[in-house]
Formats: sequence, C-alpha cells, structure tokens
Amino acid sequence: EAQQYAEASHDLAVSGDFLHAKEKRMQLEDFVTNASKINPYDVRTTETYEWMDLRLQQFFGQNSTKDMLHIPRHLSFGTSSRVAECLAEDVMRSQKSHVDKILRFGVRVLLYQGQFDWKDGVVSNEAWVRTLEWPGIQGFLSAERVVWRRSTDGQIAGYWRHWQNLEQ
Repeated sequence: EAQQYAEASHDLAVSGDFLHAKEKRMQLEDFVTNASKINPYDVRTTETYEWMDLRLQQFFGQNSTKDMLHIPRHLSFGTSSRVAECLAEDVMRSQKSHVDKILRFGVRVLLYQGQFDWKDGVVSNEAWVRTLEWPGIQGFLSAERVVWRRSTDGQIAGYWRHWQNLEQ
C-alpha cells in the first residue's frame, strides 16, 4: 500500500498535479506513521514533537539567532495554518532551479535537514543537491563534512559542510 501511495504521488508530481501529489504523499506519511508509530521527523523515537513550535519560537526569538541568520530583530517567528494553505501546491514542486539561480547570484543558502528525519531527510535532499548546475557544486560535494556538536553538552547534533555560499 505504501508503494502505491509513493508511486501515485510521484506520477502526479511529474504530471504537474502538485496538489494531488501532496495529498498522496500525506496519505503515504500517515500510512507509514500509523503502521510503525515512528516520529517522521526523528525515526529514533515514537514520541510526538508537541513541543516543537514552542522550542522554535524560543530559538528564533533570540537576538543572537536573528543576528546569526541576518534577520531583523523586530521580526518575530510563528507558525500559521494559512501559510500551509498558501503553499499547498508548492510542497511537491521542485525549487531546484530557484536554488541554482540564487547561488549563482552569490546569495548565501543554508540547506537544513534533520539527520534522522524520514519525512524531509538527508537522502532525498542529497539526491537533488547533487544535480545542481551551480558552478560550485563539485567543490561543495568534495568539501569535508565536520561534526556539529551541541554547545550545551558536546553531544553530536549533526554534520555540516560549506563551500562558497552554500551550507548544509
């Protein structure tokens, strides 16, 4: 059943029916999550991320975070179902050509994926990143990945690499 949802979502996206492709993807995610009880954002756990919005608000609300990301301090972070509604047809639409363009213009780009994220994780993102037509892609793919550690306890938080204006 999961394979059928995945194939249907793929075929709908390829045909340009992005809204229905997203619906099939959501059915796939629901099927896998219900069958396995995994957290789609962290496959190591079955616990939900009910705390996620509050934690994100706290993190992005800090002036140090805003400064690091070059976000004006007067702006605030929040979530909204309206945003999801407005972007519904874009979830399954490739944005690779836009990433290529902004990289060529020298804009700094940060690609973030959770290393244990089943839903939007490393594997799917690595696949499209490798196909970027940006002149710096070979340097980026050859760049050393370094361990990223949490400042609070030194535990591994993930991995990071950087080349010119692309970070992941």
